[in-house]
Amino acid sequence: AGRSAAFPTPDHGRETWKAIEVPTDKTMEGMSFGDAKHGWAVGWGGFIIHTADGGLTWETQNYGFAERLFKIHFFDDRHGWIVGEAGTIKYSDDGGDTWSFQESGTESWLFSIQFTSLKEGWAVGAEGAMLHTLDGGRHWKTMPKLTGGSLENLYFLTPKIGWVIGETGIIFKTTDGGENWKLQFSHVTHSLTDIAFMDEKNGWMTGDGGTLLQTKNGGDTWNPFPFPVRTLLARVLFQGPKKGWVVGGKGTILTTENGGKTWTPRRSGISEGLWDIAMMGEEGWAVGDLGGILHTQDGGKSWVIVESGVNQQINGLHFASPNKGMAIGKGGLVLRYERTGKQAESAANRKTSSMK
Repeated sequence: AGRSAAFPTPDHGRETWKAIEVPTDKTMEGMSFGDAKHGWAVGWGGFIIHTADGGLTWETQNYGFAERLFKIHFFDDRHGWIVGEAGTIKYSDDGGDTWSFQESGTESWLFSIQFTSLKEGWAVGAEGAMLHTLDGGRHWKTMPKLTGGSLENLYFLTPKIGWVIGETGIIFKTTDGGENWKLQFSHVTHSLTDIAFMDEKNGWMTGDGGTLLQTKNGGDTWNPFPFPVRTLLARVLFQGPKKGWVVGGKGTILTTENGGKTWTPRRSGISEGLWDIAMMGEEGWAVGDLGGILHTQDGGKSWVIVESGVNQQINGLHFASPNKGMAIGKGGLVLRYERTGKQAESAANRKTSSMK
């Protein structure tokens, strides 16, 4: 009872997180929205759930799939792909009304997928698995292995320029759309978790063991940012070239307002891990273990613990606007946030003024 406090609600409005009833008790691992109303979440036991009303109601779209699903990527409101265990790739071209298997050619677990157009996409996973398609996934080509280690994430800044990262500090970069990949030296042996690039030169990566890496030359050199905490850093997010945020284990929150020249640890008020963050101007949210939800209205300088009403781990977060958000987690957890009345108007005005 001592770790949660209700966020004060003025008389003129109402804001709250509510658990939404969904047709599964399986852990939800990935979430993607094609637009403000149409969203999908995937997870264990092959479950796919879909909302067409911004998260008010959810329906099952799994059709008897049993594979554990890790990541879902919708390119628009109709075309989406899902990756999971045992080389699973599923595809929909009708907004998730129907899903079909695509032959991946691998049994390796696939952890991440990204399409740079409706035709061209990439998927990466365990045992160095890397797949590429030029026809929307009708044919997936297994690329030559760059490593035997697990590839955990990928990020394409443009259709030509992209990175893949993984365990033991693995970083590879392409500048020609994947024709060639060049090893970049991270100088760490921890697994890497997330990537953020502001432009072709300036980027950041996070990882286990307090790993926070910076490059100013597109990754030709990566420099570790000294940070005393040795916990997992899960997510890095930048809003423009100057403002950035990092969240991770043990309630870790770091912020920068000068493009990473300095990072300031912020008091989160919790000791549990934080696994995702969303920022809209000066307002933002962070989520994590034991139903932890934190809220900031000053760009992350101060955070308030918000009562979630649940104690499951929250894995992912999505905000379509400052007034409407979704979170997913263990045990079929789906939370919906909606702010109405004068609070909604105030939030919209704060976002507009902060973006000027």
